[in-house]
Amino acid sequence: MGKALIIGDIHLQVLSHIPRYSECQVESILRLIENERGAFDNLNYIIFLGDVFDKRKPDPSTLLLFQDLLDQIVLITNAEVIVIMGNHDAESKADNGITALSLFNISLVNKYNEWDLLPNLRCRFIPHYENEDKIRELLKDVKDDEWIFGHYGFTGCINAQGIYDFNLDPKTFKGNTVLGHIHKYAKHDPNITILGTPYHTSFHEAGKVNYYGILTDDGKLQIKEQVYGGPRYINVSLDDLSKLEGLDTEKYCNLVRIWLNPIKTGDHLDLISEVIKKYGVDWVDVKFIQLTDIKDDLSTYNPSMPVFNINEAIIKDYVEQSKSLIPYDVLMEGLREIED
Repeated sequence: MGKALIIGDIHLQVLSHIPRYSECQVESILRLIENERGAFDNLNYIIFLGDVFDKRKPDPSTLLLFQDLLDQIVLITNAEVIVIMGNHDAESKADNGITALSLFNISLVNKYNEWDLLPNLRCRFIPHYENEDKIRELLKDVKDDEWIFGHYGFTGCINAQGIYDFNLDPKTFKGNTVLGHIHKYAKHDPNITILGTPYHTSFHEAGKVNYYGILTDDGKLQIKEQVYGGPRYINVSLDDLSKLEGLDTEKYCNLVRIWLNPIKTGDHLDLISEVIKKYGVDWVDVKFIQLTDIKDDLSTYNPSMPVFNINEAIIKDYVEQSKSLIPYDVLMEGLREIED
């Protein structure tokens, strides 16, 4: 019998320039919940490990998006929703527990408590604290047979921006720990699980596999691959665009970043329109590869081609298309001097 469905940071946000983005976030979570409800006789709890919102002060549209998600959860399951406050959910870095999540009908963990919210399982919930000393003190009280659900990292973890910024010693962790906050799934030692996000939340996560967890009432944690859609970020070179063939644009909200060689590229705005039209993706942007990262010869000089010569016709065509206020005759005379 299933007991608790565990979902990592969902980072809800409404993007006006990508209408399907938030819709795809909600749909993937609901499909996941509905599938797991059918897989077990009874799904009692849904635990969100923090960072429900992408921004600390979510706009009204994002608040309504979360309410819509909660309303639809009620329609498909009787499970109680538990949300651990993440750093993105807090109003500020004051560690005072103030969060927009207080507006919703959920079991909110915005300050440390010892709720035994899961019957027959000894559980503690630790929200995010900017002051890691608070987490360090709380971990001292953990018993070896307890489950810990939290929103923090530890030494050796890389945050969503690719920075090592945690100083908690994992050797001090007791019990079975399941963490949000870190966006990529990892298993550390026997008893620490970083669940990761249930879908991509930025181009930093392009290509990664996403997971969620099931905690059964006999105290077993199952990790499953999340295959129910959501935002999907894709990094691709111009030469590898053909690999975009066959994208499932109904199941996923596809955001594509194309990396271009600045020496060889043409009009990137035309390229963006072409890719959206050809592949049906939801969003395309372009980044230029730094010259130091380009392995091939940057020179466009070809000794087999004749040297390009400036002539009267080229000069005249250039001048006639110019919007300069300099008189035509003066421009022509000056360019002829350059030619000579």
